[in-house]
Amino acid sequence: MKSQLVIAVFTASAILTIGCKKSAPPPSAASPAADSGGSLADRLKAVQNPQAETHAALPQWQPFPANGSPLSIPLQQGLEIATVDPDRARNHPSEAPLSTLVVALNASQILVHHRNNPQADKERHMGQLDNEQGLSSQPQAEVDHREPECDIVVDRADLATTHNLRNYVCQSQKEHFPDTEPWGVSTEVLNQLRAGQQVEFHFIPDSEATSSIGQVMQTMGKSGLPPLTKHASLLMFSCTLHRVEAFDLAFPVELNDRQVQLPALHAMCVFPDKTEAHVYLLDEPENPLLLWSNMGVLPETMQIVSIKLPR
Repeated sequence: MKSQLVIAVFTASAILTIGCKKSAPPPSAASPAADSGGSLADRLKAVQNPQAETHAALPQWQPFPANGSPLSIPLQQGLEIATVDPDRARNHPSEAPLSTLVVALNASQILVHHRNNPQADKERHMGQLDNEQGLSSQPQAEVDHREPECDIVVDRADLATTHNLRNYVCQSQKEHFPDTEPWGVSTEVLNQLRAGQQVEFHFIPDSEATSSIGQVMQTMGKSGLPPLTKHASLLMFSCTLHRVEAFDLAFPVELNDRQVQLPALHAMCVFPDKTEAHVYLLDEPENPLLLWSNMGVLPETMQIVSIKLPR
């Protein structure tokens, strides 16, 4: 632990430079819709603001049609979700996306198999994870290691009620963290946002190194990162989510090799230093997936690019 704290002190400056950028203000709902056709790189490029210099801007999607019939994405065995960091996908088009596969379900639990991007994690581990300014973020550190793939057990009760997101996964080959959700928000969180409520929300840092840095800064009385507090026995960032638009937006995604649009509820929260976190959630209470996210205090934007349902 002592060595981790030493590493954290020397790397805090670089992490904060990358991880605490402010998101761009939400665009008008009347902005032109992103083109959902074309290659993966084209689709990723289409939903980003080309004027953004060092940070992915918020997507510019049209409202979901009032008379549209939302497609159902049921949580079932064989459901497979592919997720990318859009910036990295554009620069490394041949890399496989992160993959989440629902392997099995029963009345109380769900078994998920997750595949990471080993090359991206290797670069992070070796201090070569660069942002668009060419700033290297971390030196070699054991605290930043993740397994290439892992099995995750999720409790159904948590899918219903938890307010804790733990999507930095595969720190071990088999994981079970009660009172957390690895791929979205709970039905309770979605329903509260739908009702216009302010929603308490907690999420895990993007690495153990970020967590160590946060602890060091709190000990030193500095506030470059929001405070970390324990939820589900894990150190997490906390904020209060609220819905942005009063209507859903049309999220472009590939579903079983076909281009479709899904209804996305846009929510955000603001940290004490005015840094913003934004999430776009599948507006389906039985399976409110995290379709697009930039958590503000973390460096990456993540976006679902394809979903496969068993035929």
